[in-house]
Amino acid sequence: MIESALTTPAVRSARGGDWRAHAANCRKYLDASAPPPLRVWLAESDPVRFFAAAFTALARGDHVFLANHRWGAREWEAALELAQPEVFFSHDGAERRLRPAESGPLFADGRLMVATGGTSGRVRFAIHTADSLFAAADALRVHFGARVVSSVCVLPVHHIGGVQQVVRAIASGGEVICADWKAVEGGAFPEIDASWTISLVPAQLHRLVNSAVARRWLREFRAVMVGGGPAGVQLLAAARDAQIPVSVVYGSTETAALVAALKPAEFLAGARNCGHALPHAVIRIADLETGLECSAGEPGRIIVKSASLYGGFWPKPEHIPVLATEDIGVLDESGSLTVIGRADSVINSGGEKIHPAEVEAAIRATGILQDVVVAGAPDAEWGETVAALYPSAAEPDIPALEKALRSSLGSIKLPRLWVPVDDWPVNEAGKVNRAMLRERLLAMSG
Repeated sequence: MIESALTTPAVRSARGGDWRAHAANCRKYLDASAPPPLRVWLAESDPVRFFAAAFTALARGDHVFLANHRWGAREWEAALELAQPEVFFSHDGAERRLRPAESGPLFADGRLMVATGGTSGRVRFAIHTADSLFAAADALRVHFGARVVSSVCVLPVHHIGGVQQVVRAIASGGEVICADWKAVEGGAFPEIDASWTISLVPAQLHRLVNSAVARRWLREFRAVMVGGGPAGVQLLAAARDAQIPVSVVYGSTETAALVAALKPAEFLAGARNCGHALPHAVIRIADLETGLECSAGEPGRIIVKSASLYGGFWPKPEHIPVLATEDIGVLDESGSLTVIGRADSVINSGGEKIHPAEVEAAIRATGILQDVVVAGAPDAEWGETVAALYPSAAEPDIPALEKALRSSLGSIKLPRLWVPVDDWPVNEAGKVNRAMLRERLLAMSG
């Protein structure tokens, strides 16, 4: 299936670009290199160049690492150390060869490495194969009863949500329009028909649902898939009132995007969950302490068994038969999934997972503030936003602190709220009471 991407230019964008021409250039460049698999680093900003390079390398049997060209210095350093790439396709248009690593290839076939922060607070690369990616794509097509899946992509192309839109198009003979989000937000809507889909994070839906013109455009889609974070009750109610065919979805990088999706007809009829599992997946709920399966209506850890599960994290591939997520959910009597929250402390802001420990370490590294606790504050647009709590007696220079952090953290990880706390809660050993601080933050957020 991946080979078909070289002759089927499924992607076009407002910036133009020739898929076939760039694929041919990539093929020449890679063919002049050592036999596959090479470790190929991909940090293109142009979506056509990005996907043409990715699928050219995958068809050759190379290992492709999807990078975010907007990462901060900390993420770049950590990710490059993990990947140790031999070929480098950069967002500045450069195609560079690095000295091959001395170690031999780790896999016999090409793999796609998709970056995720996960629960570790550091960049990791989830390993996917053609089998896992196309299993997810075929399952979505069957779930929605679609012969062809075409989509308008306004998600980052290095995210699994962007990648899978292209895989779905390749698998079904569809098309992807990579649209500039700012242009779409400003009213430049690509022409589509009723067979198309679009994937949005809640913050994007929030901005579009307030525009009458955007609401009319969204009503034209087969499905407006909303995921990547919690969508507020008021937001979904506004979308339902506007008769937008929303599909609330559940999935992750490790599951190759969706494993559950609410069908638009169910949403418009009043359903308020993530729907049923797609045909390639089985979802169950397990008790947090015992691991035993919960009865219908009982909350617990979401467990996923799927043909689209990742194959471990680079550079240690492993067979993952079942994924025990850090999400808390509940299944009703019909098997529909409702996601309640997280079992860990990860902040989910607009679909980006942010580990508080990473942000806290960056803050302390500035030397400006040492006592700090980072947590997620509820946000109507982003689901959660990053908040940093600190002892009010410290009186840090916040503008200087923010300036220092911009050189080490990506913008999504920068605290949006700085909260001074008069009575800093510590025990006799000097250990801060994080639970108490999170409770205070929630109380302040109302």
